[in-house]
Amino acid sequence: MLMLEDMFFTRQGAVIPFNPDASAQTRGHRVFDHTADIGLEAWGATLEEAFAEAAHGLQAIIVPHDSVCFASARMVQVTAADEAALLVTWLSELLYLFDTGGWLTAASDIVIQAPSKLAAGSALHADAGTWRLSANCSGELYDHGRHELGVGVKAVSYHQLAVGYGHSGVCARVVLDV
Repeated sequence: MLMLEDMFFTRQGAVIPFNPDASAQTRGHRVFDHTADIGLEAWGATLEEAFAEAAHGLQAIIVPHDSVCFASARMVQVTAADEAALLVTWLSELLYLFDTGGWLTAASDIVIQAPSKLAAGSALHADAGTWRLSANCSGELYDHGRHELGVGVKAVSYHQLAVGYGHSGVCARVVLDV
């Protein structure tokens, strides 16, 4: 039986049942079964922690994460209309960096800025309704001699996309097209 502590609620009122076994950890990620695709669930005390865990989970699907070194750093910045779309944009950018340049992310120090309280039509803040993510990512380039490829991820999907808030923090769920 799921308890209230095991559920997260999206801003739209949807309920995300949470994996009770994982709730003992303050942050983490797991893969869940999805027909012909891979589901990824990530959680943390804050939105930033949940998004960092989602990046960690995506990378672990592409290349075993323990083989990626902290050799260099890269700044990544993305924007979106809401936090769920921001998750897709964030993971899609990491996938793009891997697909086009072989960049593997070992860790991410993320700052997320929620939309301004000012009206979206304000002359001062024309993009006041935009969520912003800035991440200092450490990692390295793919090396076929050291890194074993896992599953090839084609895209980050909006299918079953959810970001929810609960008593123990934030849970994010996304489906990856493989």
